[in-house]
Amino acid sequence: MPQPPQSYRELEKLITAEYATLSKRLQQTARFMLDHPQEVALATVAKIAEQADVTPSTLIRLANSLGFKGFSEMQQLFRSRLVDELPNYTERIRAVRSATGETPDSTQLLWEFADANRAVLEQLPSRINPESLEKALDIFEKAHAIHVMGARRSFMVASYMTYALAHVDKPALLVSGLGVCTASNYAL
Repeated sequence: MPQPPQSYRELEKLITAEYATLSKRLQQTARFMLDHPQEVALATVAKIAEQADVTPSTLIRLANSLGFKGFSEMQQLFRSRLVDELPNYTERIRAVRSATGETPDSTQLLWEFADANRAVLEQLPSRINPESLEKALDIFEKAHAIHVMGARRSFMVASYMTYALAHVDKPALLVSGLGVCTASNYAL
């Protein structure tokens, strides 16, 4: 059994190298997975199989043929890709330093962060499945109240979402990593 790839990039290279040797079904599955890495990272085996128009066992066979013990082991590389995709602040500062050869002043650093975040926001529409967004909005609309939780990088997004929901008269409860809940538009 071949050694499984240790990163998403290695997996991409392996799939590209082995593509011609795969059966038509496994090729179809591999193509779907590389074209929709975010869905593969976040969805269940059943949902991915449905979207790829294959059986769940086909996903498992592909994973096994690439050296993984099972699909979830391969899926972990897709999940790691999501986490690794956006550099943290220390890496951003390091990138500015290496690009300019100097320590950025606070104004320069602010613009670097703003540019990086703008680039991520510009990519957002291409990463969102419109049907999934519609389903989420339907769930929000039908909900009597919404509990929002965010930690680390997502905390600010969760905080803003709670704030925004208050302005559309939707009761929202922000659950922070500190175990503190902040109510917005709740009739307590």
